[in-house]
Order: sequence, then structure tokens, then C-alpha cells
Amino acid sequence: MAVDAQGNVYLTNILQCSVQIVSSSGQLVDEWGNGCGAGNDQFNNPHGIAIDGNGTVYVVDTDNDRIHALDAQGQHVAVWGTSGSGAGQFDHPSGITIDSLGNMYISDTDNNRVQKFTSERQFVTQWGTNGSANGQFDWPNGIAKDSHDNIYVADTFNNRIQKFSSDGQFLASLTEGENGDGFYWPLDVAIDGSDTIFITDTSQNRIQKLDASGTFLLAWGAQGSQEDQFNWPEYIAAESGGNIYVSNTYEDRVQKFDANGQLLAMWGTLGDGQGQYYWPDGIAIDKDGNVYVADTFNHRIQKLSAQGGFLMTWGTKGSGIGQFDMPNDVTVDTMGNVYVVDSGWNRIQKFNTQGQFLTAWGTYGEGEGEFDSPDGIAIDSQGMVYVADSVNCRIQKFTADGQFLLQWGSYGSENGQFDWPDTIALDKNGKVYVADIQNDRIQVFDAQGQFLMAWATPLPQGIDVDDNGNVFVTDSQNQMVRQFDSNGTLLTQWGMRGADDGQFNNPQGVATDHAGNVYIVDSHNSRIQKFSLADVTGAIGSLPVSLLRILSW
Repeated sequence: MAVDAQGNVYLTNILQCSVQIVSSSGQLVDEWGNGCGAGNDQFNNPHGIAIDGNGTVYVVDTDNDRIHALDAQGQHVAVWGTSGSGAGQFDHPSGITIDSLGNMYISDTDNNRVQKFTSERQFVTQWGTNGSANGQFDWPNGIAKDSHDNIYVADTFNNRIQKFSSDGQFLASLTEGENGDGFYWPLDVAIDGSDTIFITDTSQNRIQKLDASGTFLLAWGAQGSQEDQFNWPEYIAAESGGNIYVSNTYEDRVQKFDANGQLLAMWGTLGDGQGQYYWPDGIAIDKDGNVYVADTFNHRIQKLSAQGGFLMTWGTKGSGIGQFDMPNDVTVDTMGNVYVVDSGWNRIQKFNTQGQFLTAWGTYGEGEGEFDSPDGIAIDSQGMVYVADSVNCRIQKFTADGQFLLQWGSYGSENGQFDWPDTIALDKNGKVYVADIQNDRIQVFDAQGQFLMAWATPLPQGIDVDDNGNVFVTDSQNQMVRQFDSNGTLLTQWGMRGADDGQFNNPQGVATDHAGNVYIVDSHNSRIQKFSLADVTGAIGSLPVSLLRILSW
């Protein structure tokens, strides 16, 4: 991460193999890169980034073991480096900084060293070997320089910051953080115009601030998803005036703070606005094609058109009527009534098509009609409601108004047993399909809970059955969607980890409409992707994304 003289923030997007330029207010200004690869306009797992006094941008192209130089418009200027351990070679480099003379310092991570180059990319010197003594490293990552051109290296697995002169002479080791408990896997370091040092204390989910001598001044942050919390803070950049930018990796956002840790702004794909999501989970389609999304961490239900247009939302965090705590799944009956699994409160809530509360049932426990962290819900053609009572490892069946009918299942791996049943789907013949997550399988039952069959599939999170009996399952382990016939024969699959069209990051819920379209909750990309399989034929394999994806929101 780097900040230019105009306050624009430069971010390396690992999944999309690109560089994104964002204004100080969070607006996307530009994006560079032509997909993942080894061409002059491509990157492969880019990490560190720095900008010199002339506006040239240097990108550490980690998995290509090279450095890219680009002009201010993102046009290729030069590239250098090959894989290896010799001078000017790299093994998964991570960080880069540039001193006042234009010399470049690169943390050559898997070679456990720092390499120094002139502004003309000529090798000057190197220092470091694997170890824990002064001047040695164990997985060096972020790197920064102060106003005297001293070099600071985040020596991650040694849990310290090391300080060197510009020619590699060891000066100091910074290990004492808040309350003297130091750092735990610090991944990056930044220094502002006053030589104040800011460190991403990554595994402790906080930022630590030290003065120029390494004396502790301040720390802020804790693990969580609130505005001033972090979930694996990785990169950090400092403006000359003292504002700090932090990439909060697992929350998919950037947070901006002043030098005292006060939040100024944040941006990213997560959000609580209309049509934005925060780790959504379940999804359902009504008879008119409207889409309902369980926006789990925003504690609400969103209703959208088939084209992704926002229609309405209801719910806030709480225990009252119409409030939720982690709603995990949603389904809709033939009358348009909406049923929500309010997992945190161990209950089911029922609403009409306008989101008005109708009834609720359930409380914590193991008895009939009680739940322990329920996850999935489905409704058959007769209006009977099936709930995946996940921690209790069973399926419960109710009438439309919540009257208990029957249950089946217990903990285990035998037929009819479960290890965290997650989601449920029903076909037009009334067969019940259950995603049995920790047993890595799908189990099929009749409407009375009698076991019919099972088949293996890795970490199934979401399941739905279309009008033709095709079974769609999201595989959050391999970041893909699988299509089976009703007997469990694999027909096709698509997807991989990433944020591009047709790629996924923790796919969860799946739903199908009467036109044959498939909707996927791409949870950690905070979006819904819609696919059409009408033209898809052929062998098992990863299908061309251009053929599949028709909409994303």
C-alpha cells in the first residue's frame, strides 16, 4: 500500500492480480493489470507497492519473482528480477521502499534478506540470512524508511521490527509494544513525516505506534468487524501529515485513521447501504422472480428484483419482533410469505411479502421445537417447513405456523446421522436434500425422514434443486459450484477462488428460478452472482465464465 502526493491510495489486489488507485475519499480512480499472468501488463499475486519522487510506481510481483515499474498512468516502464537466490534474483519478495536518493530496498521474503538497488535498477548490496540474531530474518515482509534513510523491516516470524542504516548495518531491534508484550506476526511498517513508526500487529489485530526511538506511544484495534476493529490488518501506509491507511484483509476494506487512531473513513466492498452486503448467507426466489438475501452480518433481509435492483429491506440487530441476530437463511412459500432462520436467537420468524411480521417460534434447547444455532430452512409444496437444527444435528419439520410435526437425525457419520447439517432443499417430489457439511456429503430423505441415499462432495454450504431435478451445491472449500443429477452424478462444475466474474470467495447460499437461472451468494466478495446454464453442455470441468455469468450485484 502507498499514498501519492495527491492523497490517492495505491492498493495491490491479490485475487484480481491488479493495482487499484483509490482517492482519499474511497472512490476508485483507476485500476491497472490485465489479469493474472507473466506479461508486461500482468501481475501474479502482487504485494508491496511504492512511489518515487518522479511519480513512478513500483510493484512487487511476488509469484513472478520480479519488480514492475510503471508510469503514473500505469504504463509499463521496466521489469526486473528472476527466480533464485543470486544478486538481483528473488524468492517471493513482499515489500518495497524508496529512499531520498531513489534507491530501492526490497524484502526478499523466502530468501530471508533485503536487497538494495539504484534508481536505475542496478544491484548495490544485500543483507540478511535465515535466523533470529540481529540482522537475520525469519520471513521479512513490509519495509519502510525514515527521514534519515534508515530502513525498517517487519521481521514477521521473529515478532520484531529491525532497523538498519541504508547500507545494511544493524542499528536496533524493536520488540516492545503495548504493555511490553511486543508484536505477534507484524506484517508491515510505515513511517510518517515526523519519523513516527506505525506497525500492523497482525495476529493481535491492532496497530501499534512508536516514536522514532522505538518507544511505545499508542495502540488501537481489536479483533472484530466494527469500524475501529480489524480482522487480519496486513498493509499500512502513512501520509506525511500523519493520517494512516490500513488494509483490513478479511473484512475486505481499507480504514483511514488519524495519528491517534481515530477513524476518519473506510471503504471497500462490505457495506450496509441498499444492495450492499456484509457476509451474506442464504438466498431464496419467490414465484415472481424476486430475490431475498439473508444479509447475515447486517442483521437484515434484502429483497431485490431478478435484475438485482433494490426493492426493500427489513430488520436490525436485536431480539425484538422483526429484529435479527445473524439471520443465516431465508425461504419463501407459494403465498409469498418469507421465513427467516434467526440463528442467534434460535428461532424462525415469518413475514408477509412486505416484510411485516406474522409469527415466530423456537427457543434455545434440545427439545421438540427448540433449536441450537439453526442454519437452513426449506418449504415443501404443502407448506410444511423443514429446519436444519445444526448443533443438535437433526432436521425438524413444522406446519406453516410453527407446530412441531417430527424430527430425525443425531450426531454421527452413519446414514441418517449428521455432523452440522447446514442447508436444506426439496424437489418437486418431496424428497429432502441436506448439506451435511462436516461429513462432506449430501443426504437425501423422504418427507418422513427416511434415508434414501447419499453422495460425497467437499464442504457443501448451500444446496438447491431446480425444476428438472438438478441439484446445485456450493463448495466453499474449492470455491466452486457443482451441479449433480438427482442420483448424485456430477454433471458439471465451475468457479475458482477470486473476485472476478464467475469466481468466488466462500460461496454460501444457492437458489434457482423457473427460467433455469442459478443465483450464488458470493459471501466474502459481498455480492450475488447470477448464472444461466441454458446453453451449457459437455463434460465435467470448469466451464467458461463468459458462457455462464449474466449478472452480478
